[in-house]
Amino acid sequence: MFSFRNARNSSEQKKGFFFTACAMGFHSVSHRNSTSDAEHTEGRKLATDRPGFISIDCGAAEDYLDEESGIYYKSDSGFITTGENKEVQPEYAASHPQFGRMLKNLRSFPQGRKNCYNLKPEQGKDNHYLIRIYNQYGNYDARNQAPKYDLYIGVNYLLTIDLRDAVASTWYFTEGMFFSTVDTIHVCLVNTGSGVPVISGLELRVIDNAIYQTDSNVYASLGRFDAINGSFLGDRSKTVRYKDDVYDRIWSIKEFPNPGSTSELDWSGSNDTYRLPDEVLRTAAQPLLGSGSLKYTLNLANDGTDTYVYFHFAEIEKTAKSKPRAFSITLNGVKYEPITLEYLKPVTIRPQTSPIRGYINFSIDATPESELPPILNAFEIYMVVTAPVSPTDPADIDAIMEIKEKYKISRDDWQGDPCLPRDYTWNGLNCSYDSSPRIIALNLRSSNLEGEIDSSLFNLKAIESMDLSYNLLTGPVPEFLAQLPKLKILNLSANKLTGPIPQVLKEKSENGTLWLSLAENPNLCLTDTCENKSKTTVLPIVASAVSVVALLIFLSVLLIICRIKRRRQKGNLIIKSKSIFQCLCLS
Repeated sequence: MFSFRNARNSSEQKKGFFFTACAMGFHSVSHRNSTSDAEHTEGRKLATDRPGFISIDCGAAEDYLDEESGIYYKSDSGFITTGENKEVQPEYAASHPQFGRMLKNLRSFPQGRKNCYNLKPEQGKDNHYLIRIYNQYGNYDARNQAPKYDLYIGVNYLLTIDLRDAVASTWYFTEGMFFSTVDTIHVCLVNTGSGVPVISGLELRVIDNAIYQTDSNVYASLGRFDAINGSFLGDRSKTVRYKDDVYDRIWSIKEFPNPGSTSELDWSGSNDTYRLPDEVLRTAAQPLLGSGSLKYTLNLANDGTDTYVYFHFAEIEKTAKSKPRAFSITLNGVKYEPITLEYLKPVTIRPQTSPIRGYINFSIDATPESELPPILNAFEIYMVVTAPVSPTDPADIDAIMEIKEKYKISRDDWQGDPCLPRDYTWNGLNCSYDSSPRIIALNLRSSNLEGEIDSSLFNLKAIESMDLSYNLLTGPVPEFLAQLPKLKILNLSANKLTGPIPQVLKEKSENGTLWLSLAENPNLCLTDTCENKSKTTVLPIVASAVSVVALLIFLSVLLIICRIKRRRQKGNLIIKSKSIFQCLCLS
């Protein structure tokens, strides 16, 4: 049941189950719509909404409280800006009390290669989270063309969602637990050319940091089993979630013979941070009559897979108060120290210190001194995969997101990590990939940018080329552009910039360390005398006006003198010499 049916082939799984700077575990489960699950869970309360939990009904028109499950679902409008809301065909709409109305609608993404949900939990980075993704095609487009697409968590490939071989009524969920070192968790659907990606639901839960310690590894869940009444070979396809599960985990029913119990569990004095729901620990499997062992075997598809097993126990029989139950676990041939249980005191054990490979084979056997048979309340199996991919440098992410918000850039592919995956780098960006990716080129030519050149550009410390040409940018050319240590190309042409050019930018342009283009900015001063330009244009005009007035006064005085002289020399026709005054007077 808990196989990676939707994953790539086994040779690719090890590099596929990655998570952005975190460790995770997940499992995929498929179901056909039926009433068996609902009937089985009748009387059991389901997980409810808690602070820091995010529950998204993808494709829902509005937020709502699902009365049957007690979960408050939000529409996805506040988590993603692309995609279209659709409803599955009525005959394929699932009715399941544990999952609200989200299996009746979905969100499809006919546009863009990568579409990402942005999850920002209250607890932020440096915390463990559980994440679940639900998928159902439901022939929503009446084309009978179910999609296949890749699912990424952050910058890392998670698995391939392949709905093509399933009937339209089949729905899936994929679950993971991870440690995140970033505040914003991106869940991205990537179109690989095999149909339009769809998603039905998305849930995020915060997990105690003390459990499922994964260090720098990835945990891939092969199963989380709740032992209940029934035969060993019973129906294993049922899944359950419990209201008192503080982490809202989904459990698969593994049917063993068991004694059962209605006692309330005592958490006082217990330091078991795994906090399994009471409903899980109230029931326990024990050996069949005549058998002294509980046994389980699982063959792994990939022999090189590293796995760990977590065992959960709680003594639920009152007779064990006077005669404590003791047993030992033998896992893949290694026998571990005996375990003694106290009445109604839960215990979680991961016995192995190093992973096991190839197959899982365990037996739980009573110790010779124990008069009671062994029990098992629940167990979990995790596959481990190393996560080698680092996200884009956080400072670059913050800077480019601020730029996106400042200039209201609404490109469909500007979602998720700007540089990763490499095949899905944001349009207009080039990145380096030496260690943590850095943004080295930004091309926003003809992007209708308005306003002044924003200071957020200064935070792109690795930028080498910046093209902001043919926009509507106004204001001065900021001097901080000259302080970007690696900037080699700066194109600001064809804008509405004003004022002088910073001297340090001109110097870098003149000495060849910066290619600078400022053409077609009519109000930008390109000369060295920009600061004195207003003064040098006013003074000649003032001087010319003063000269004209003085000349007019001089000519008027001269004209009066000439008239007086002419009267005195009247009759004398011989002029031996002519002064300037005389010439003027004769004219």
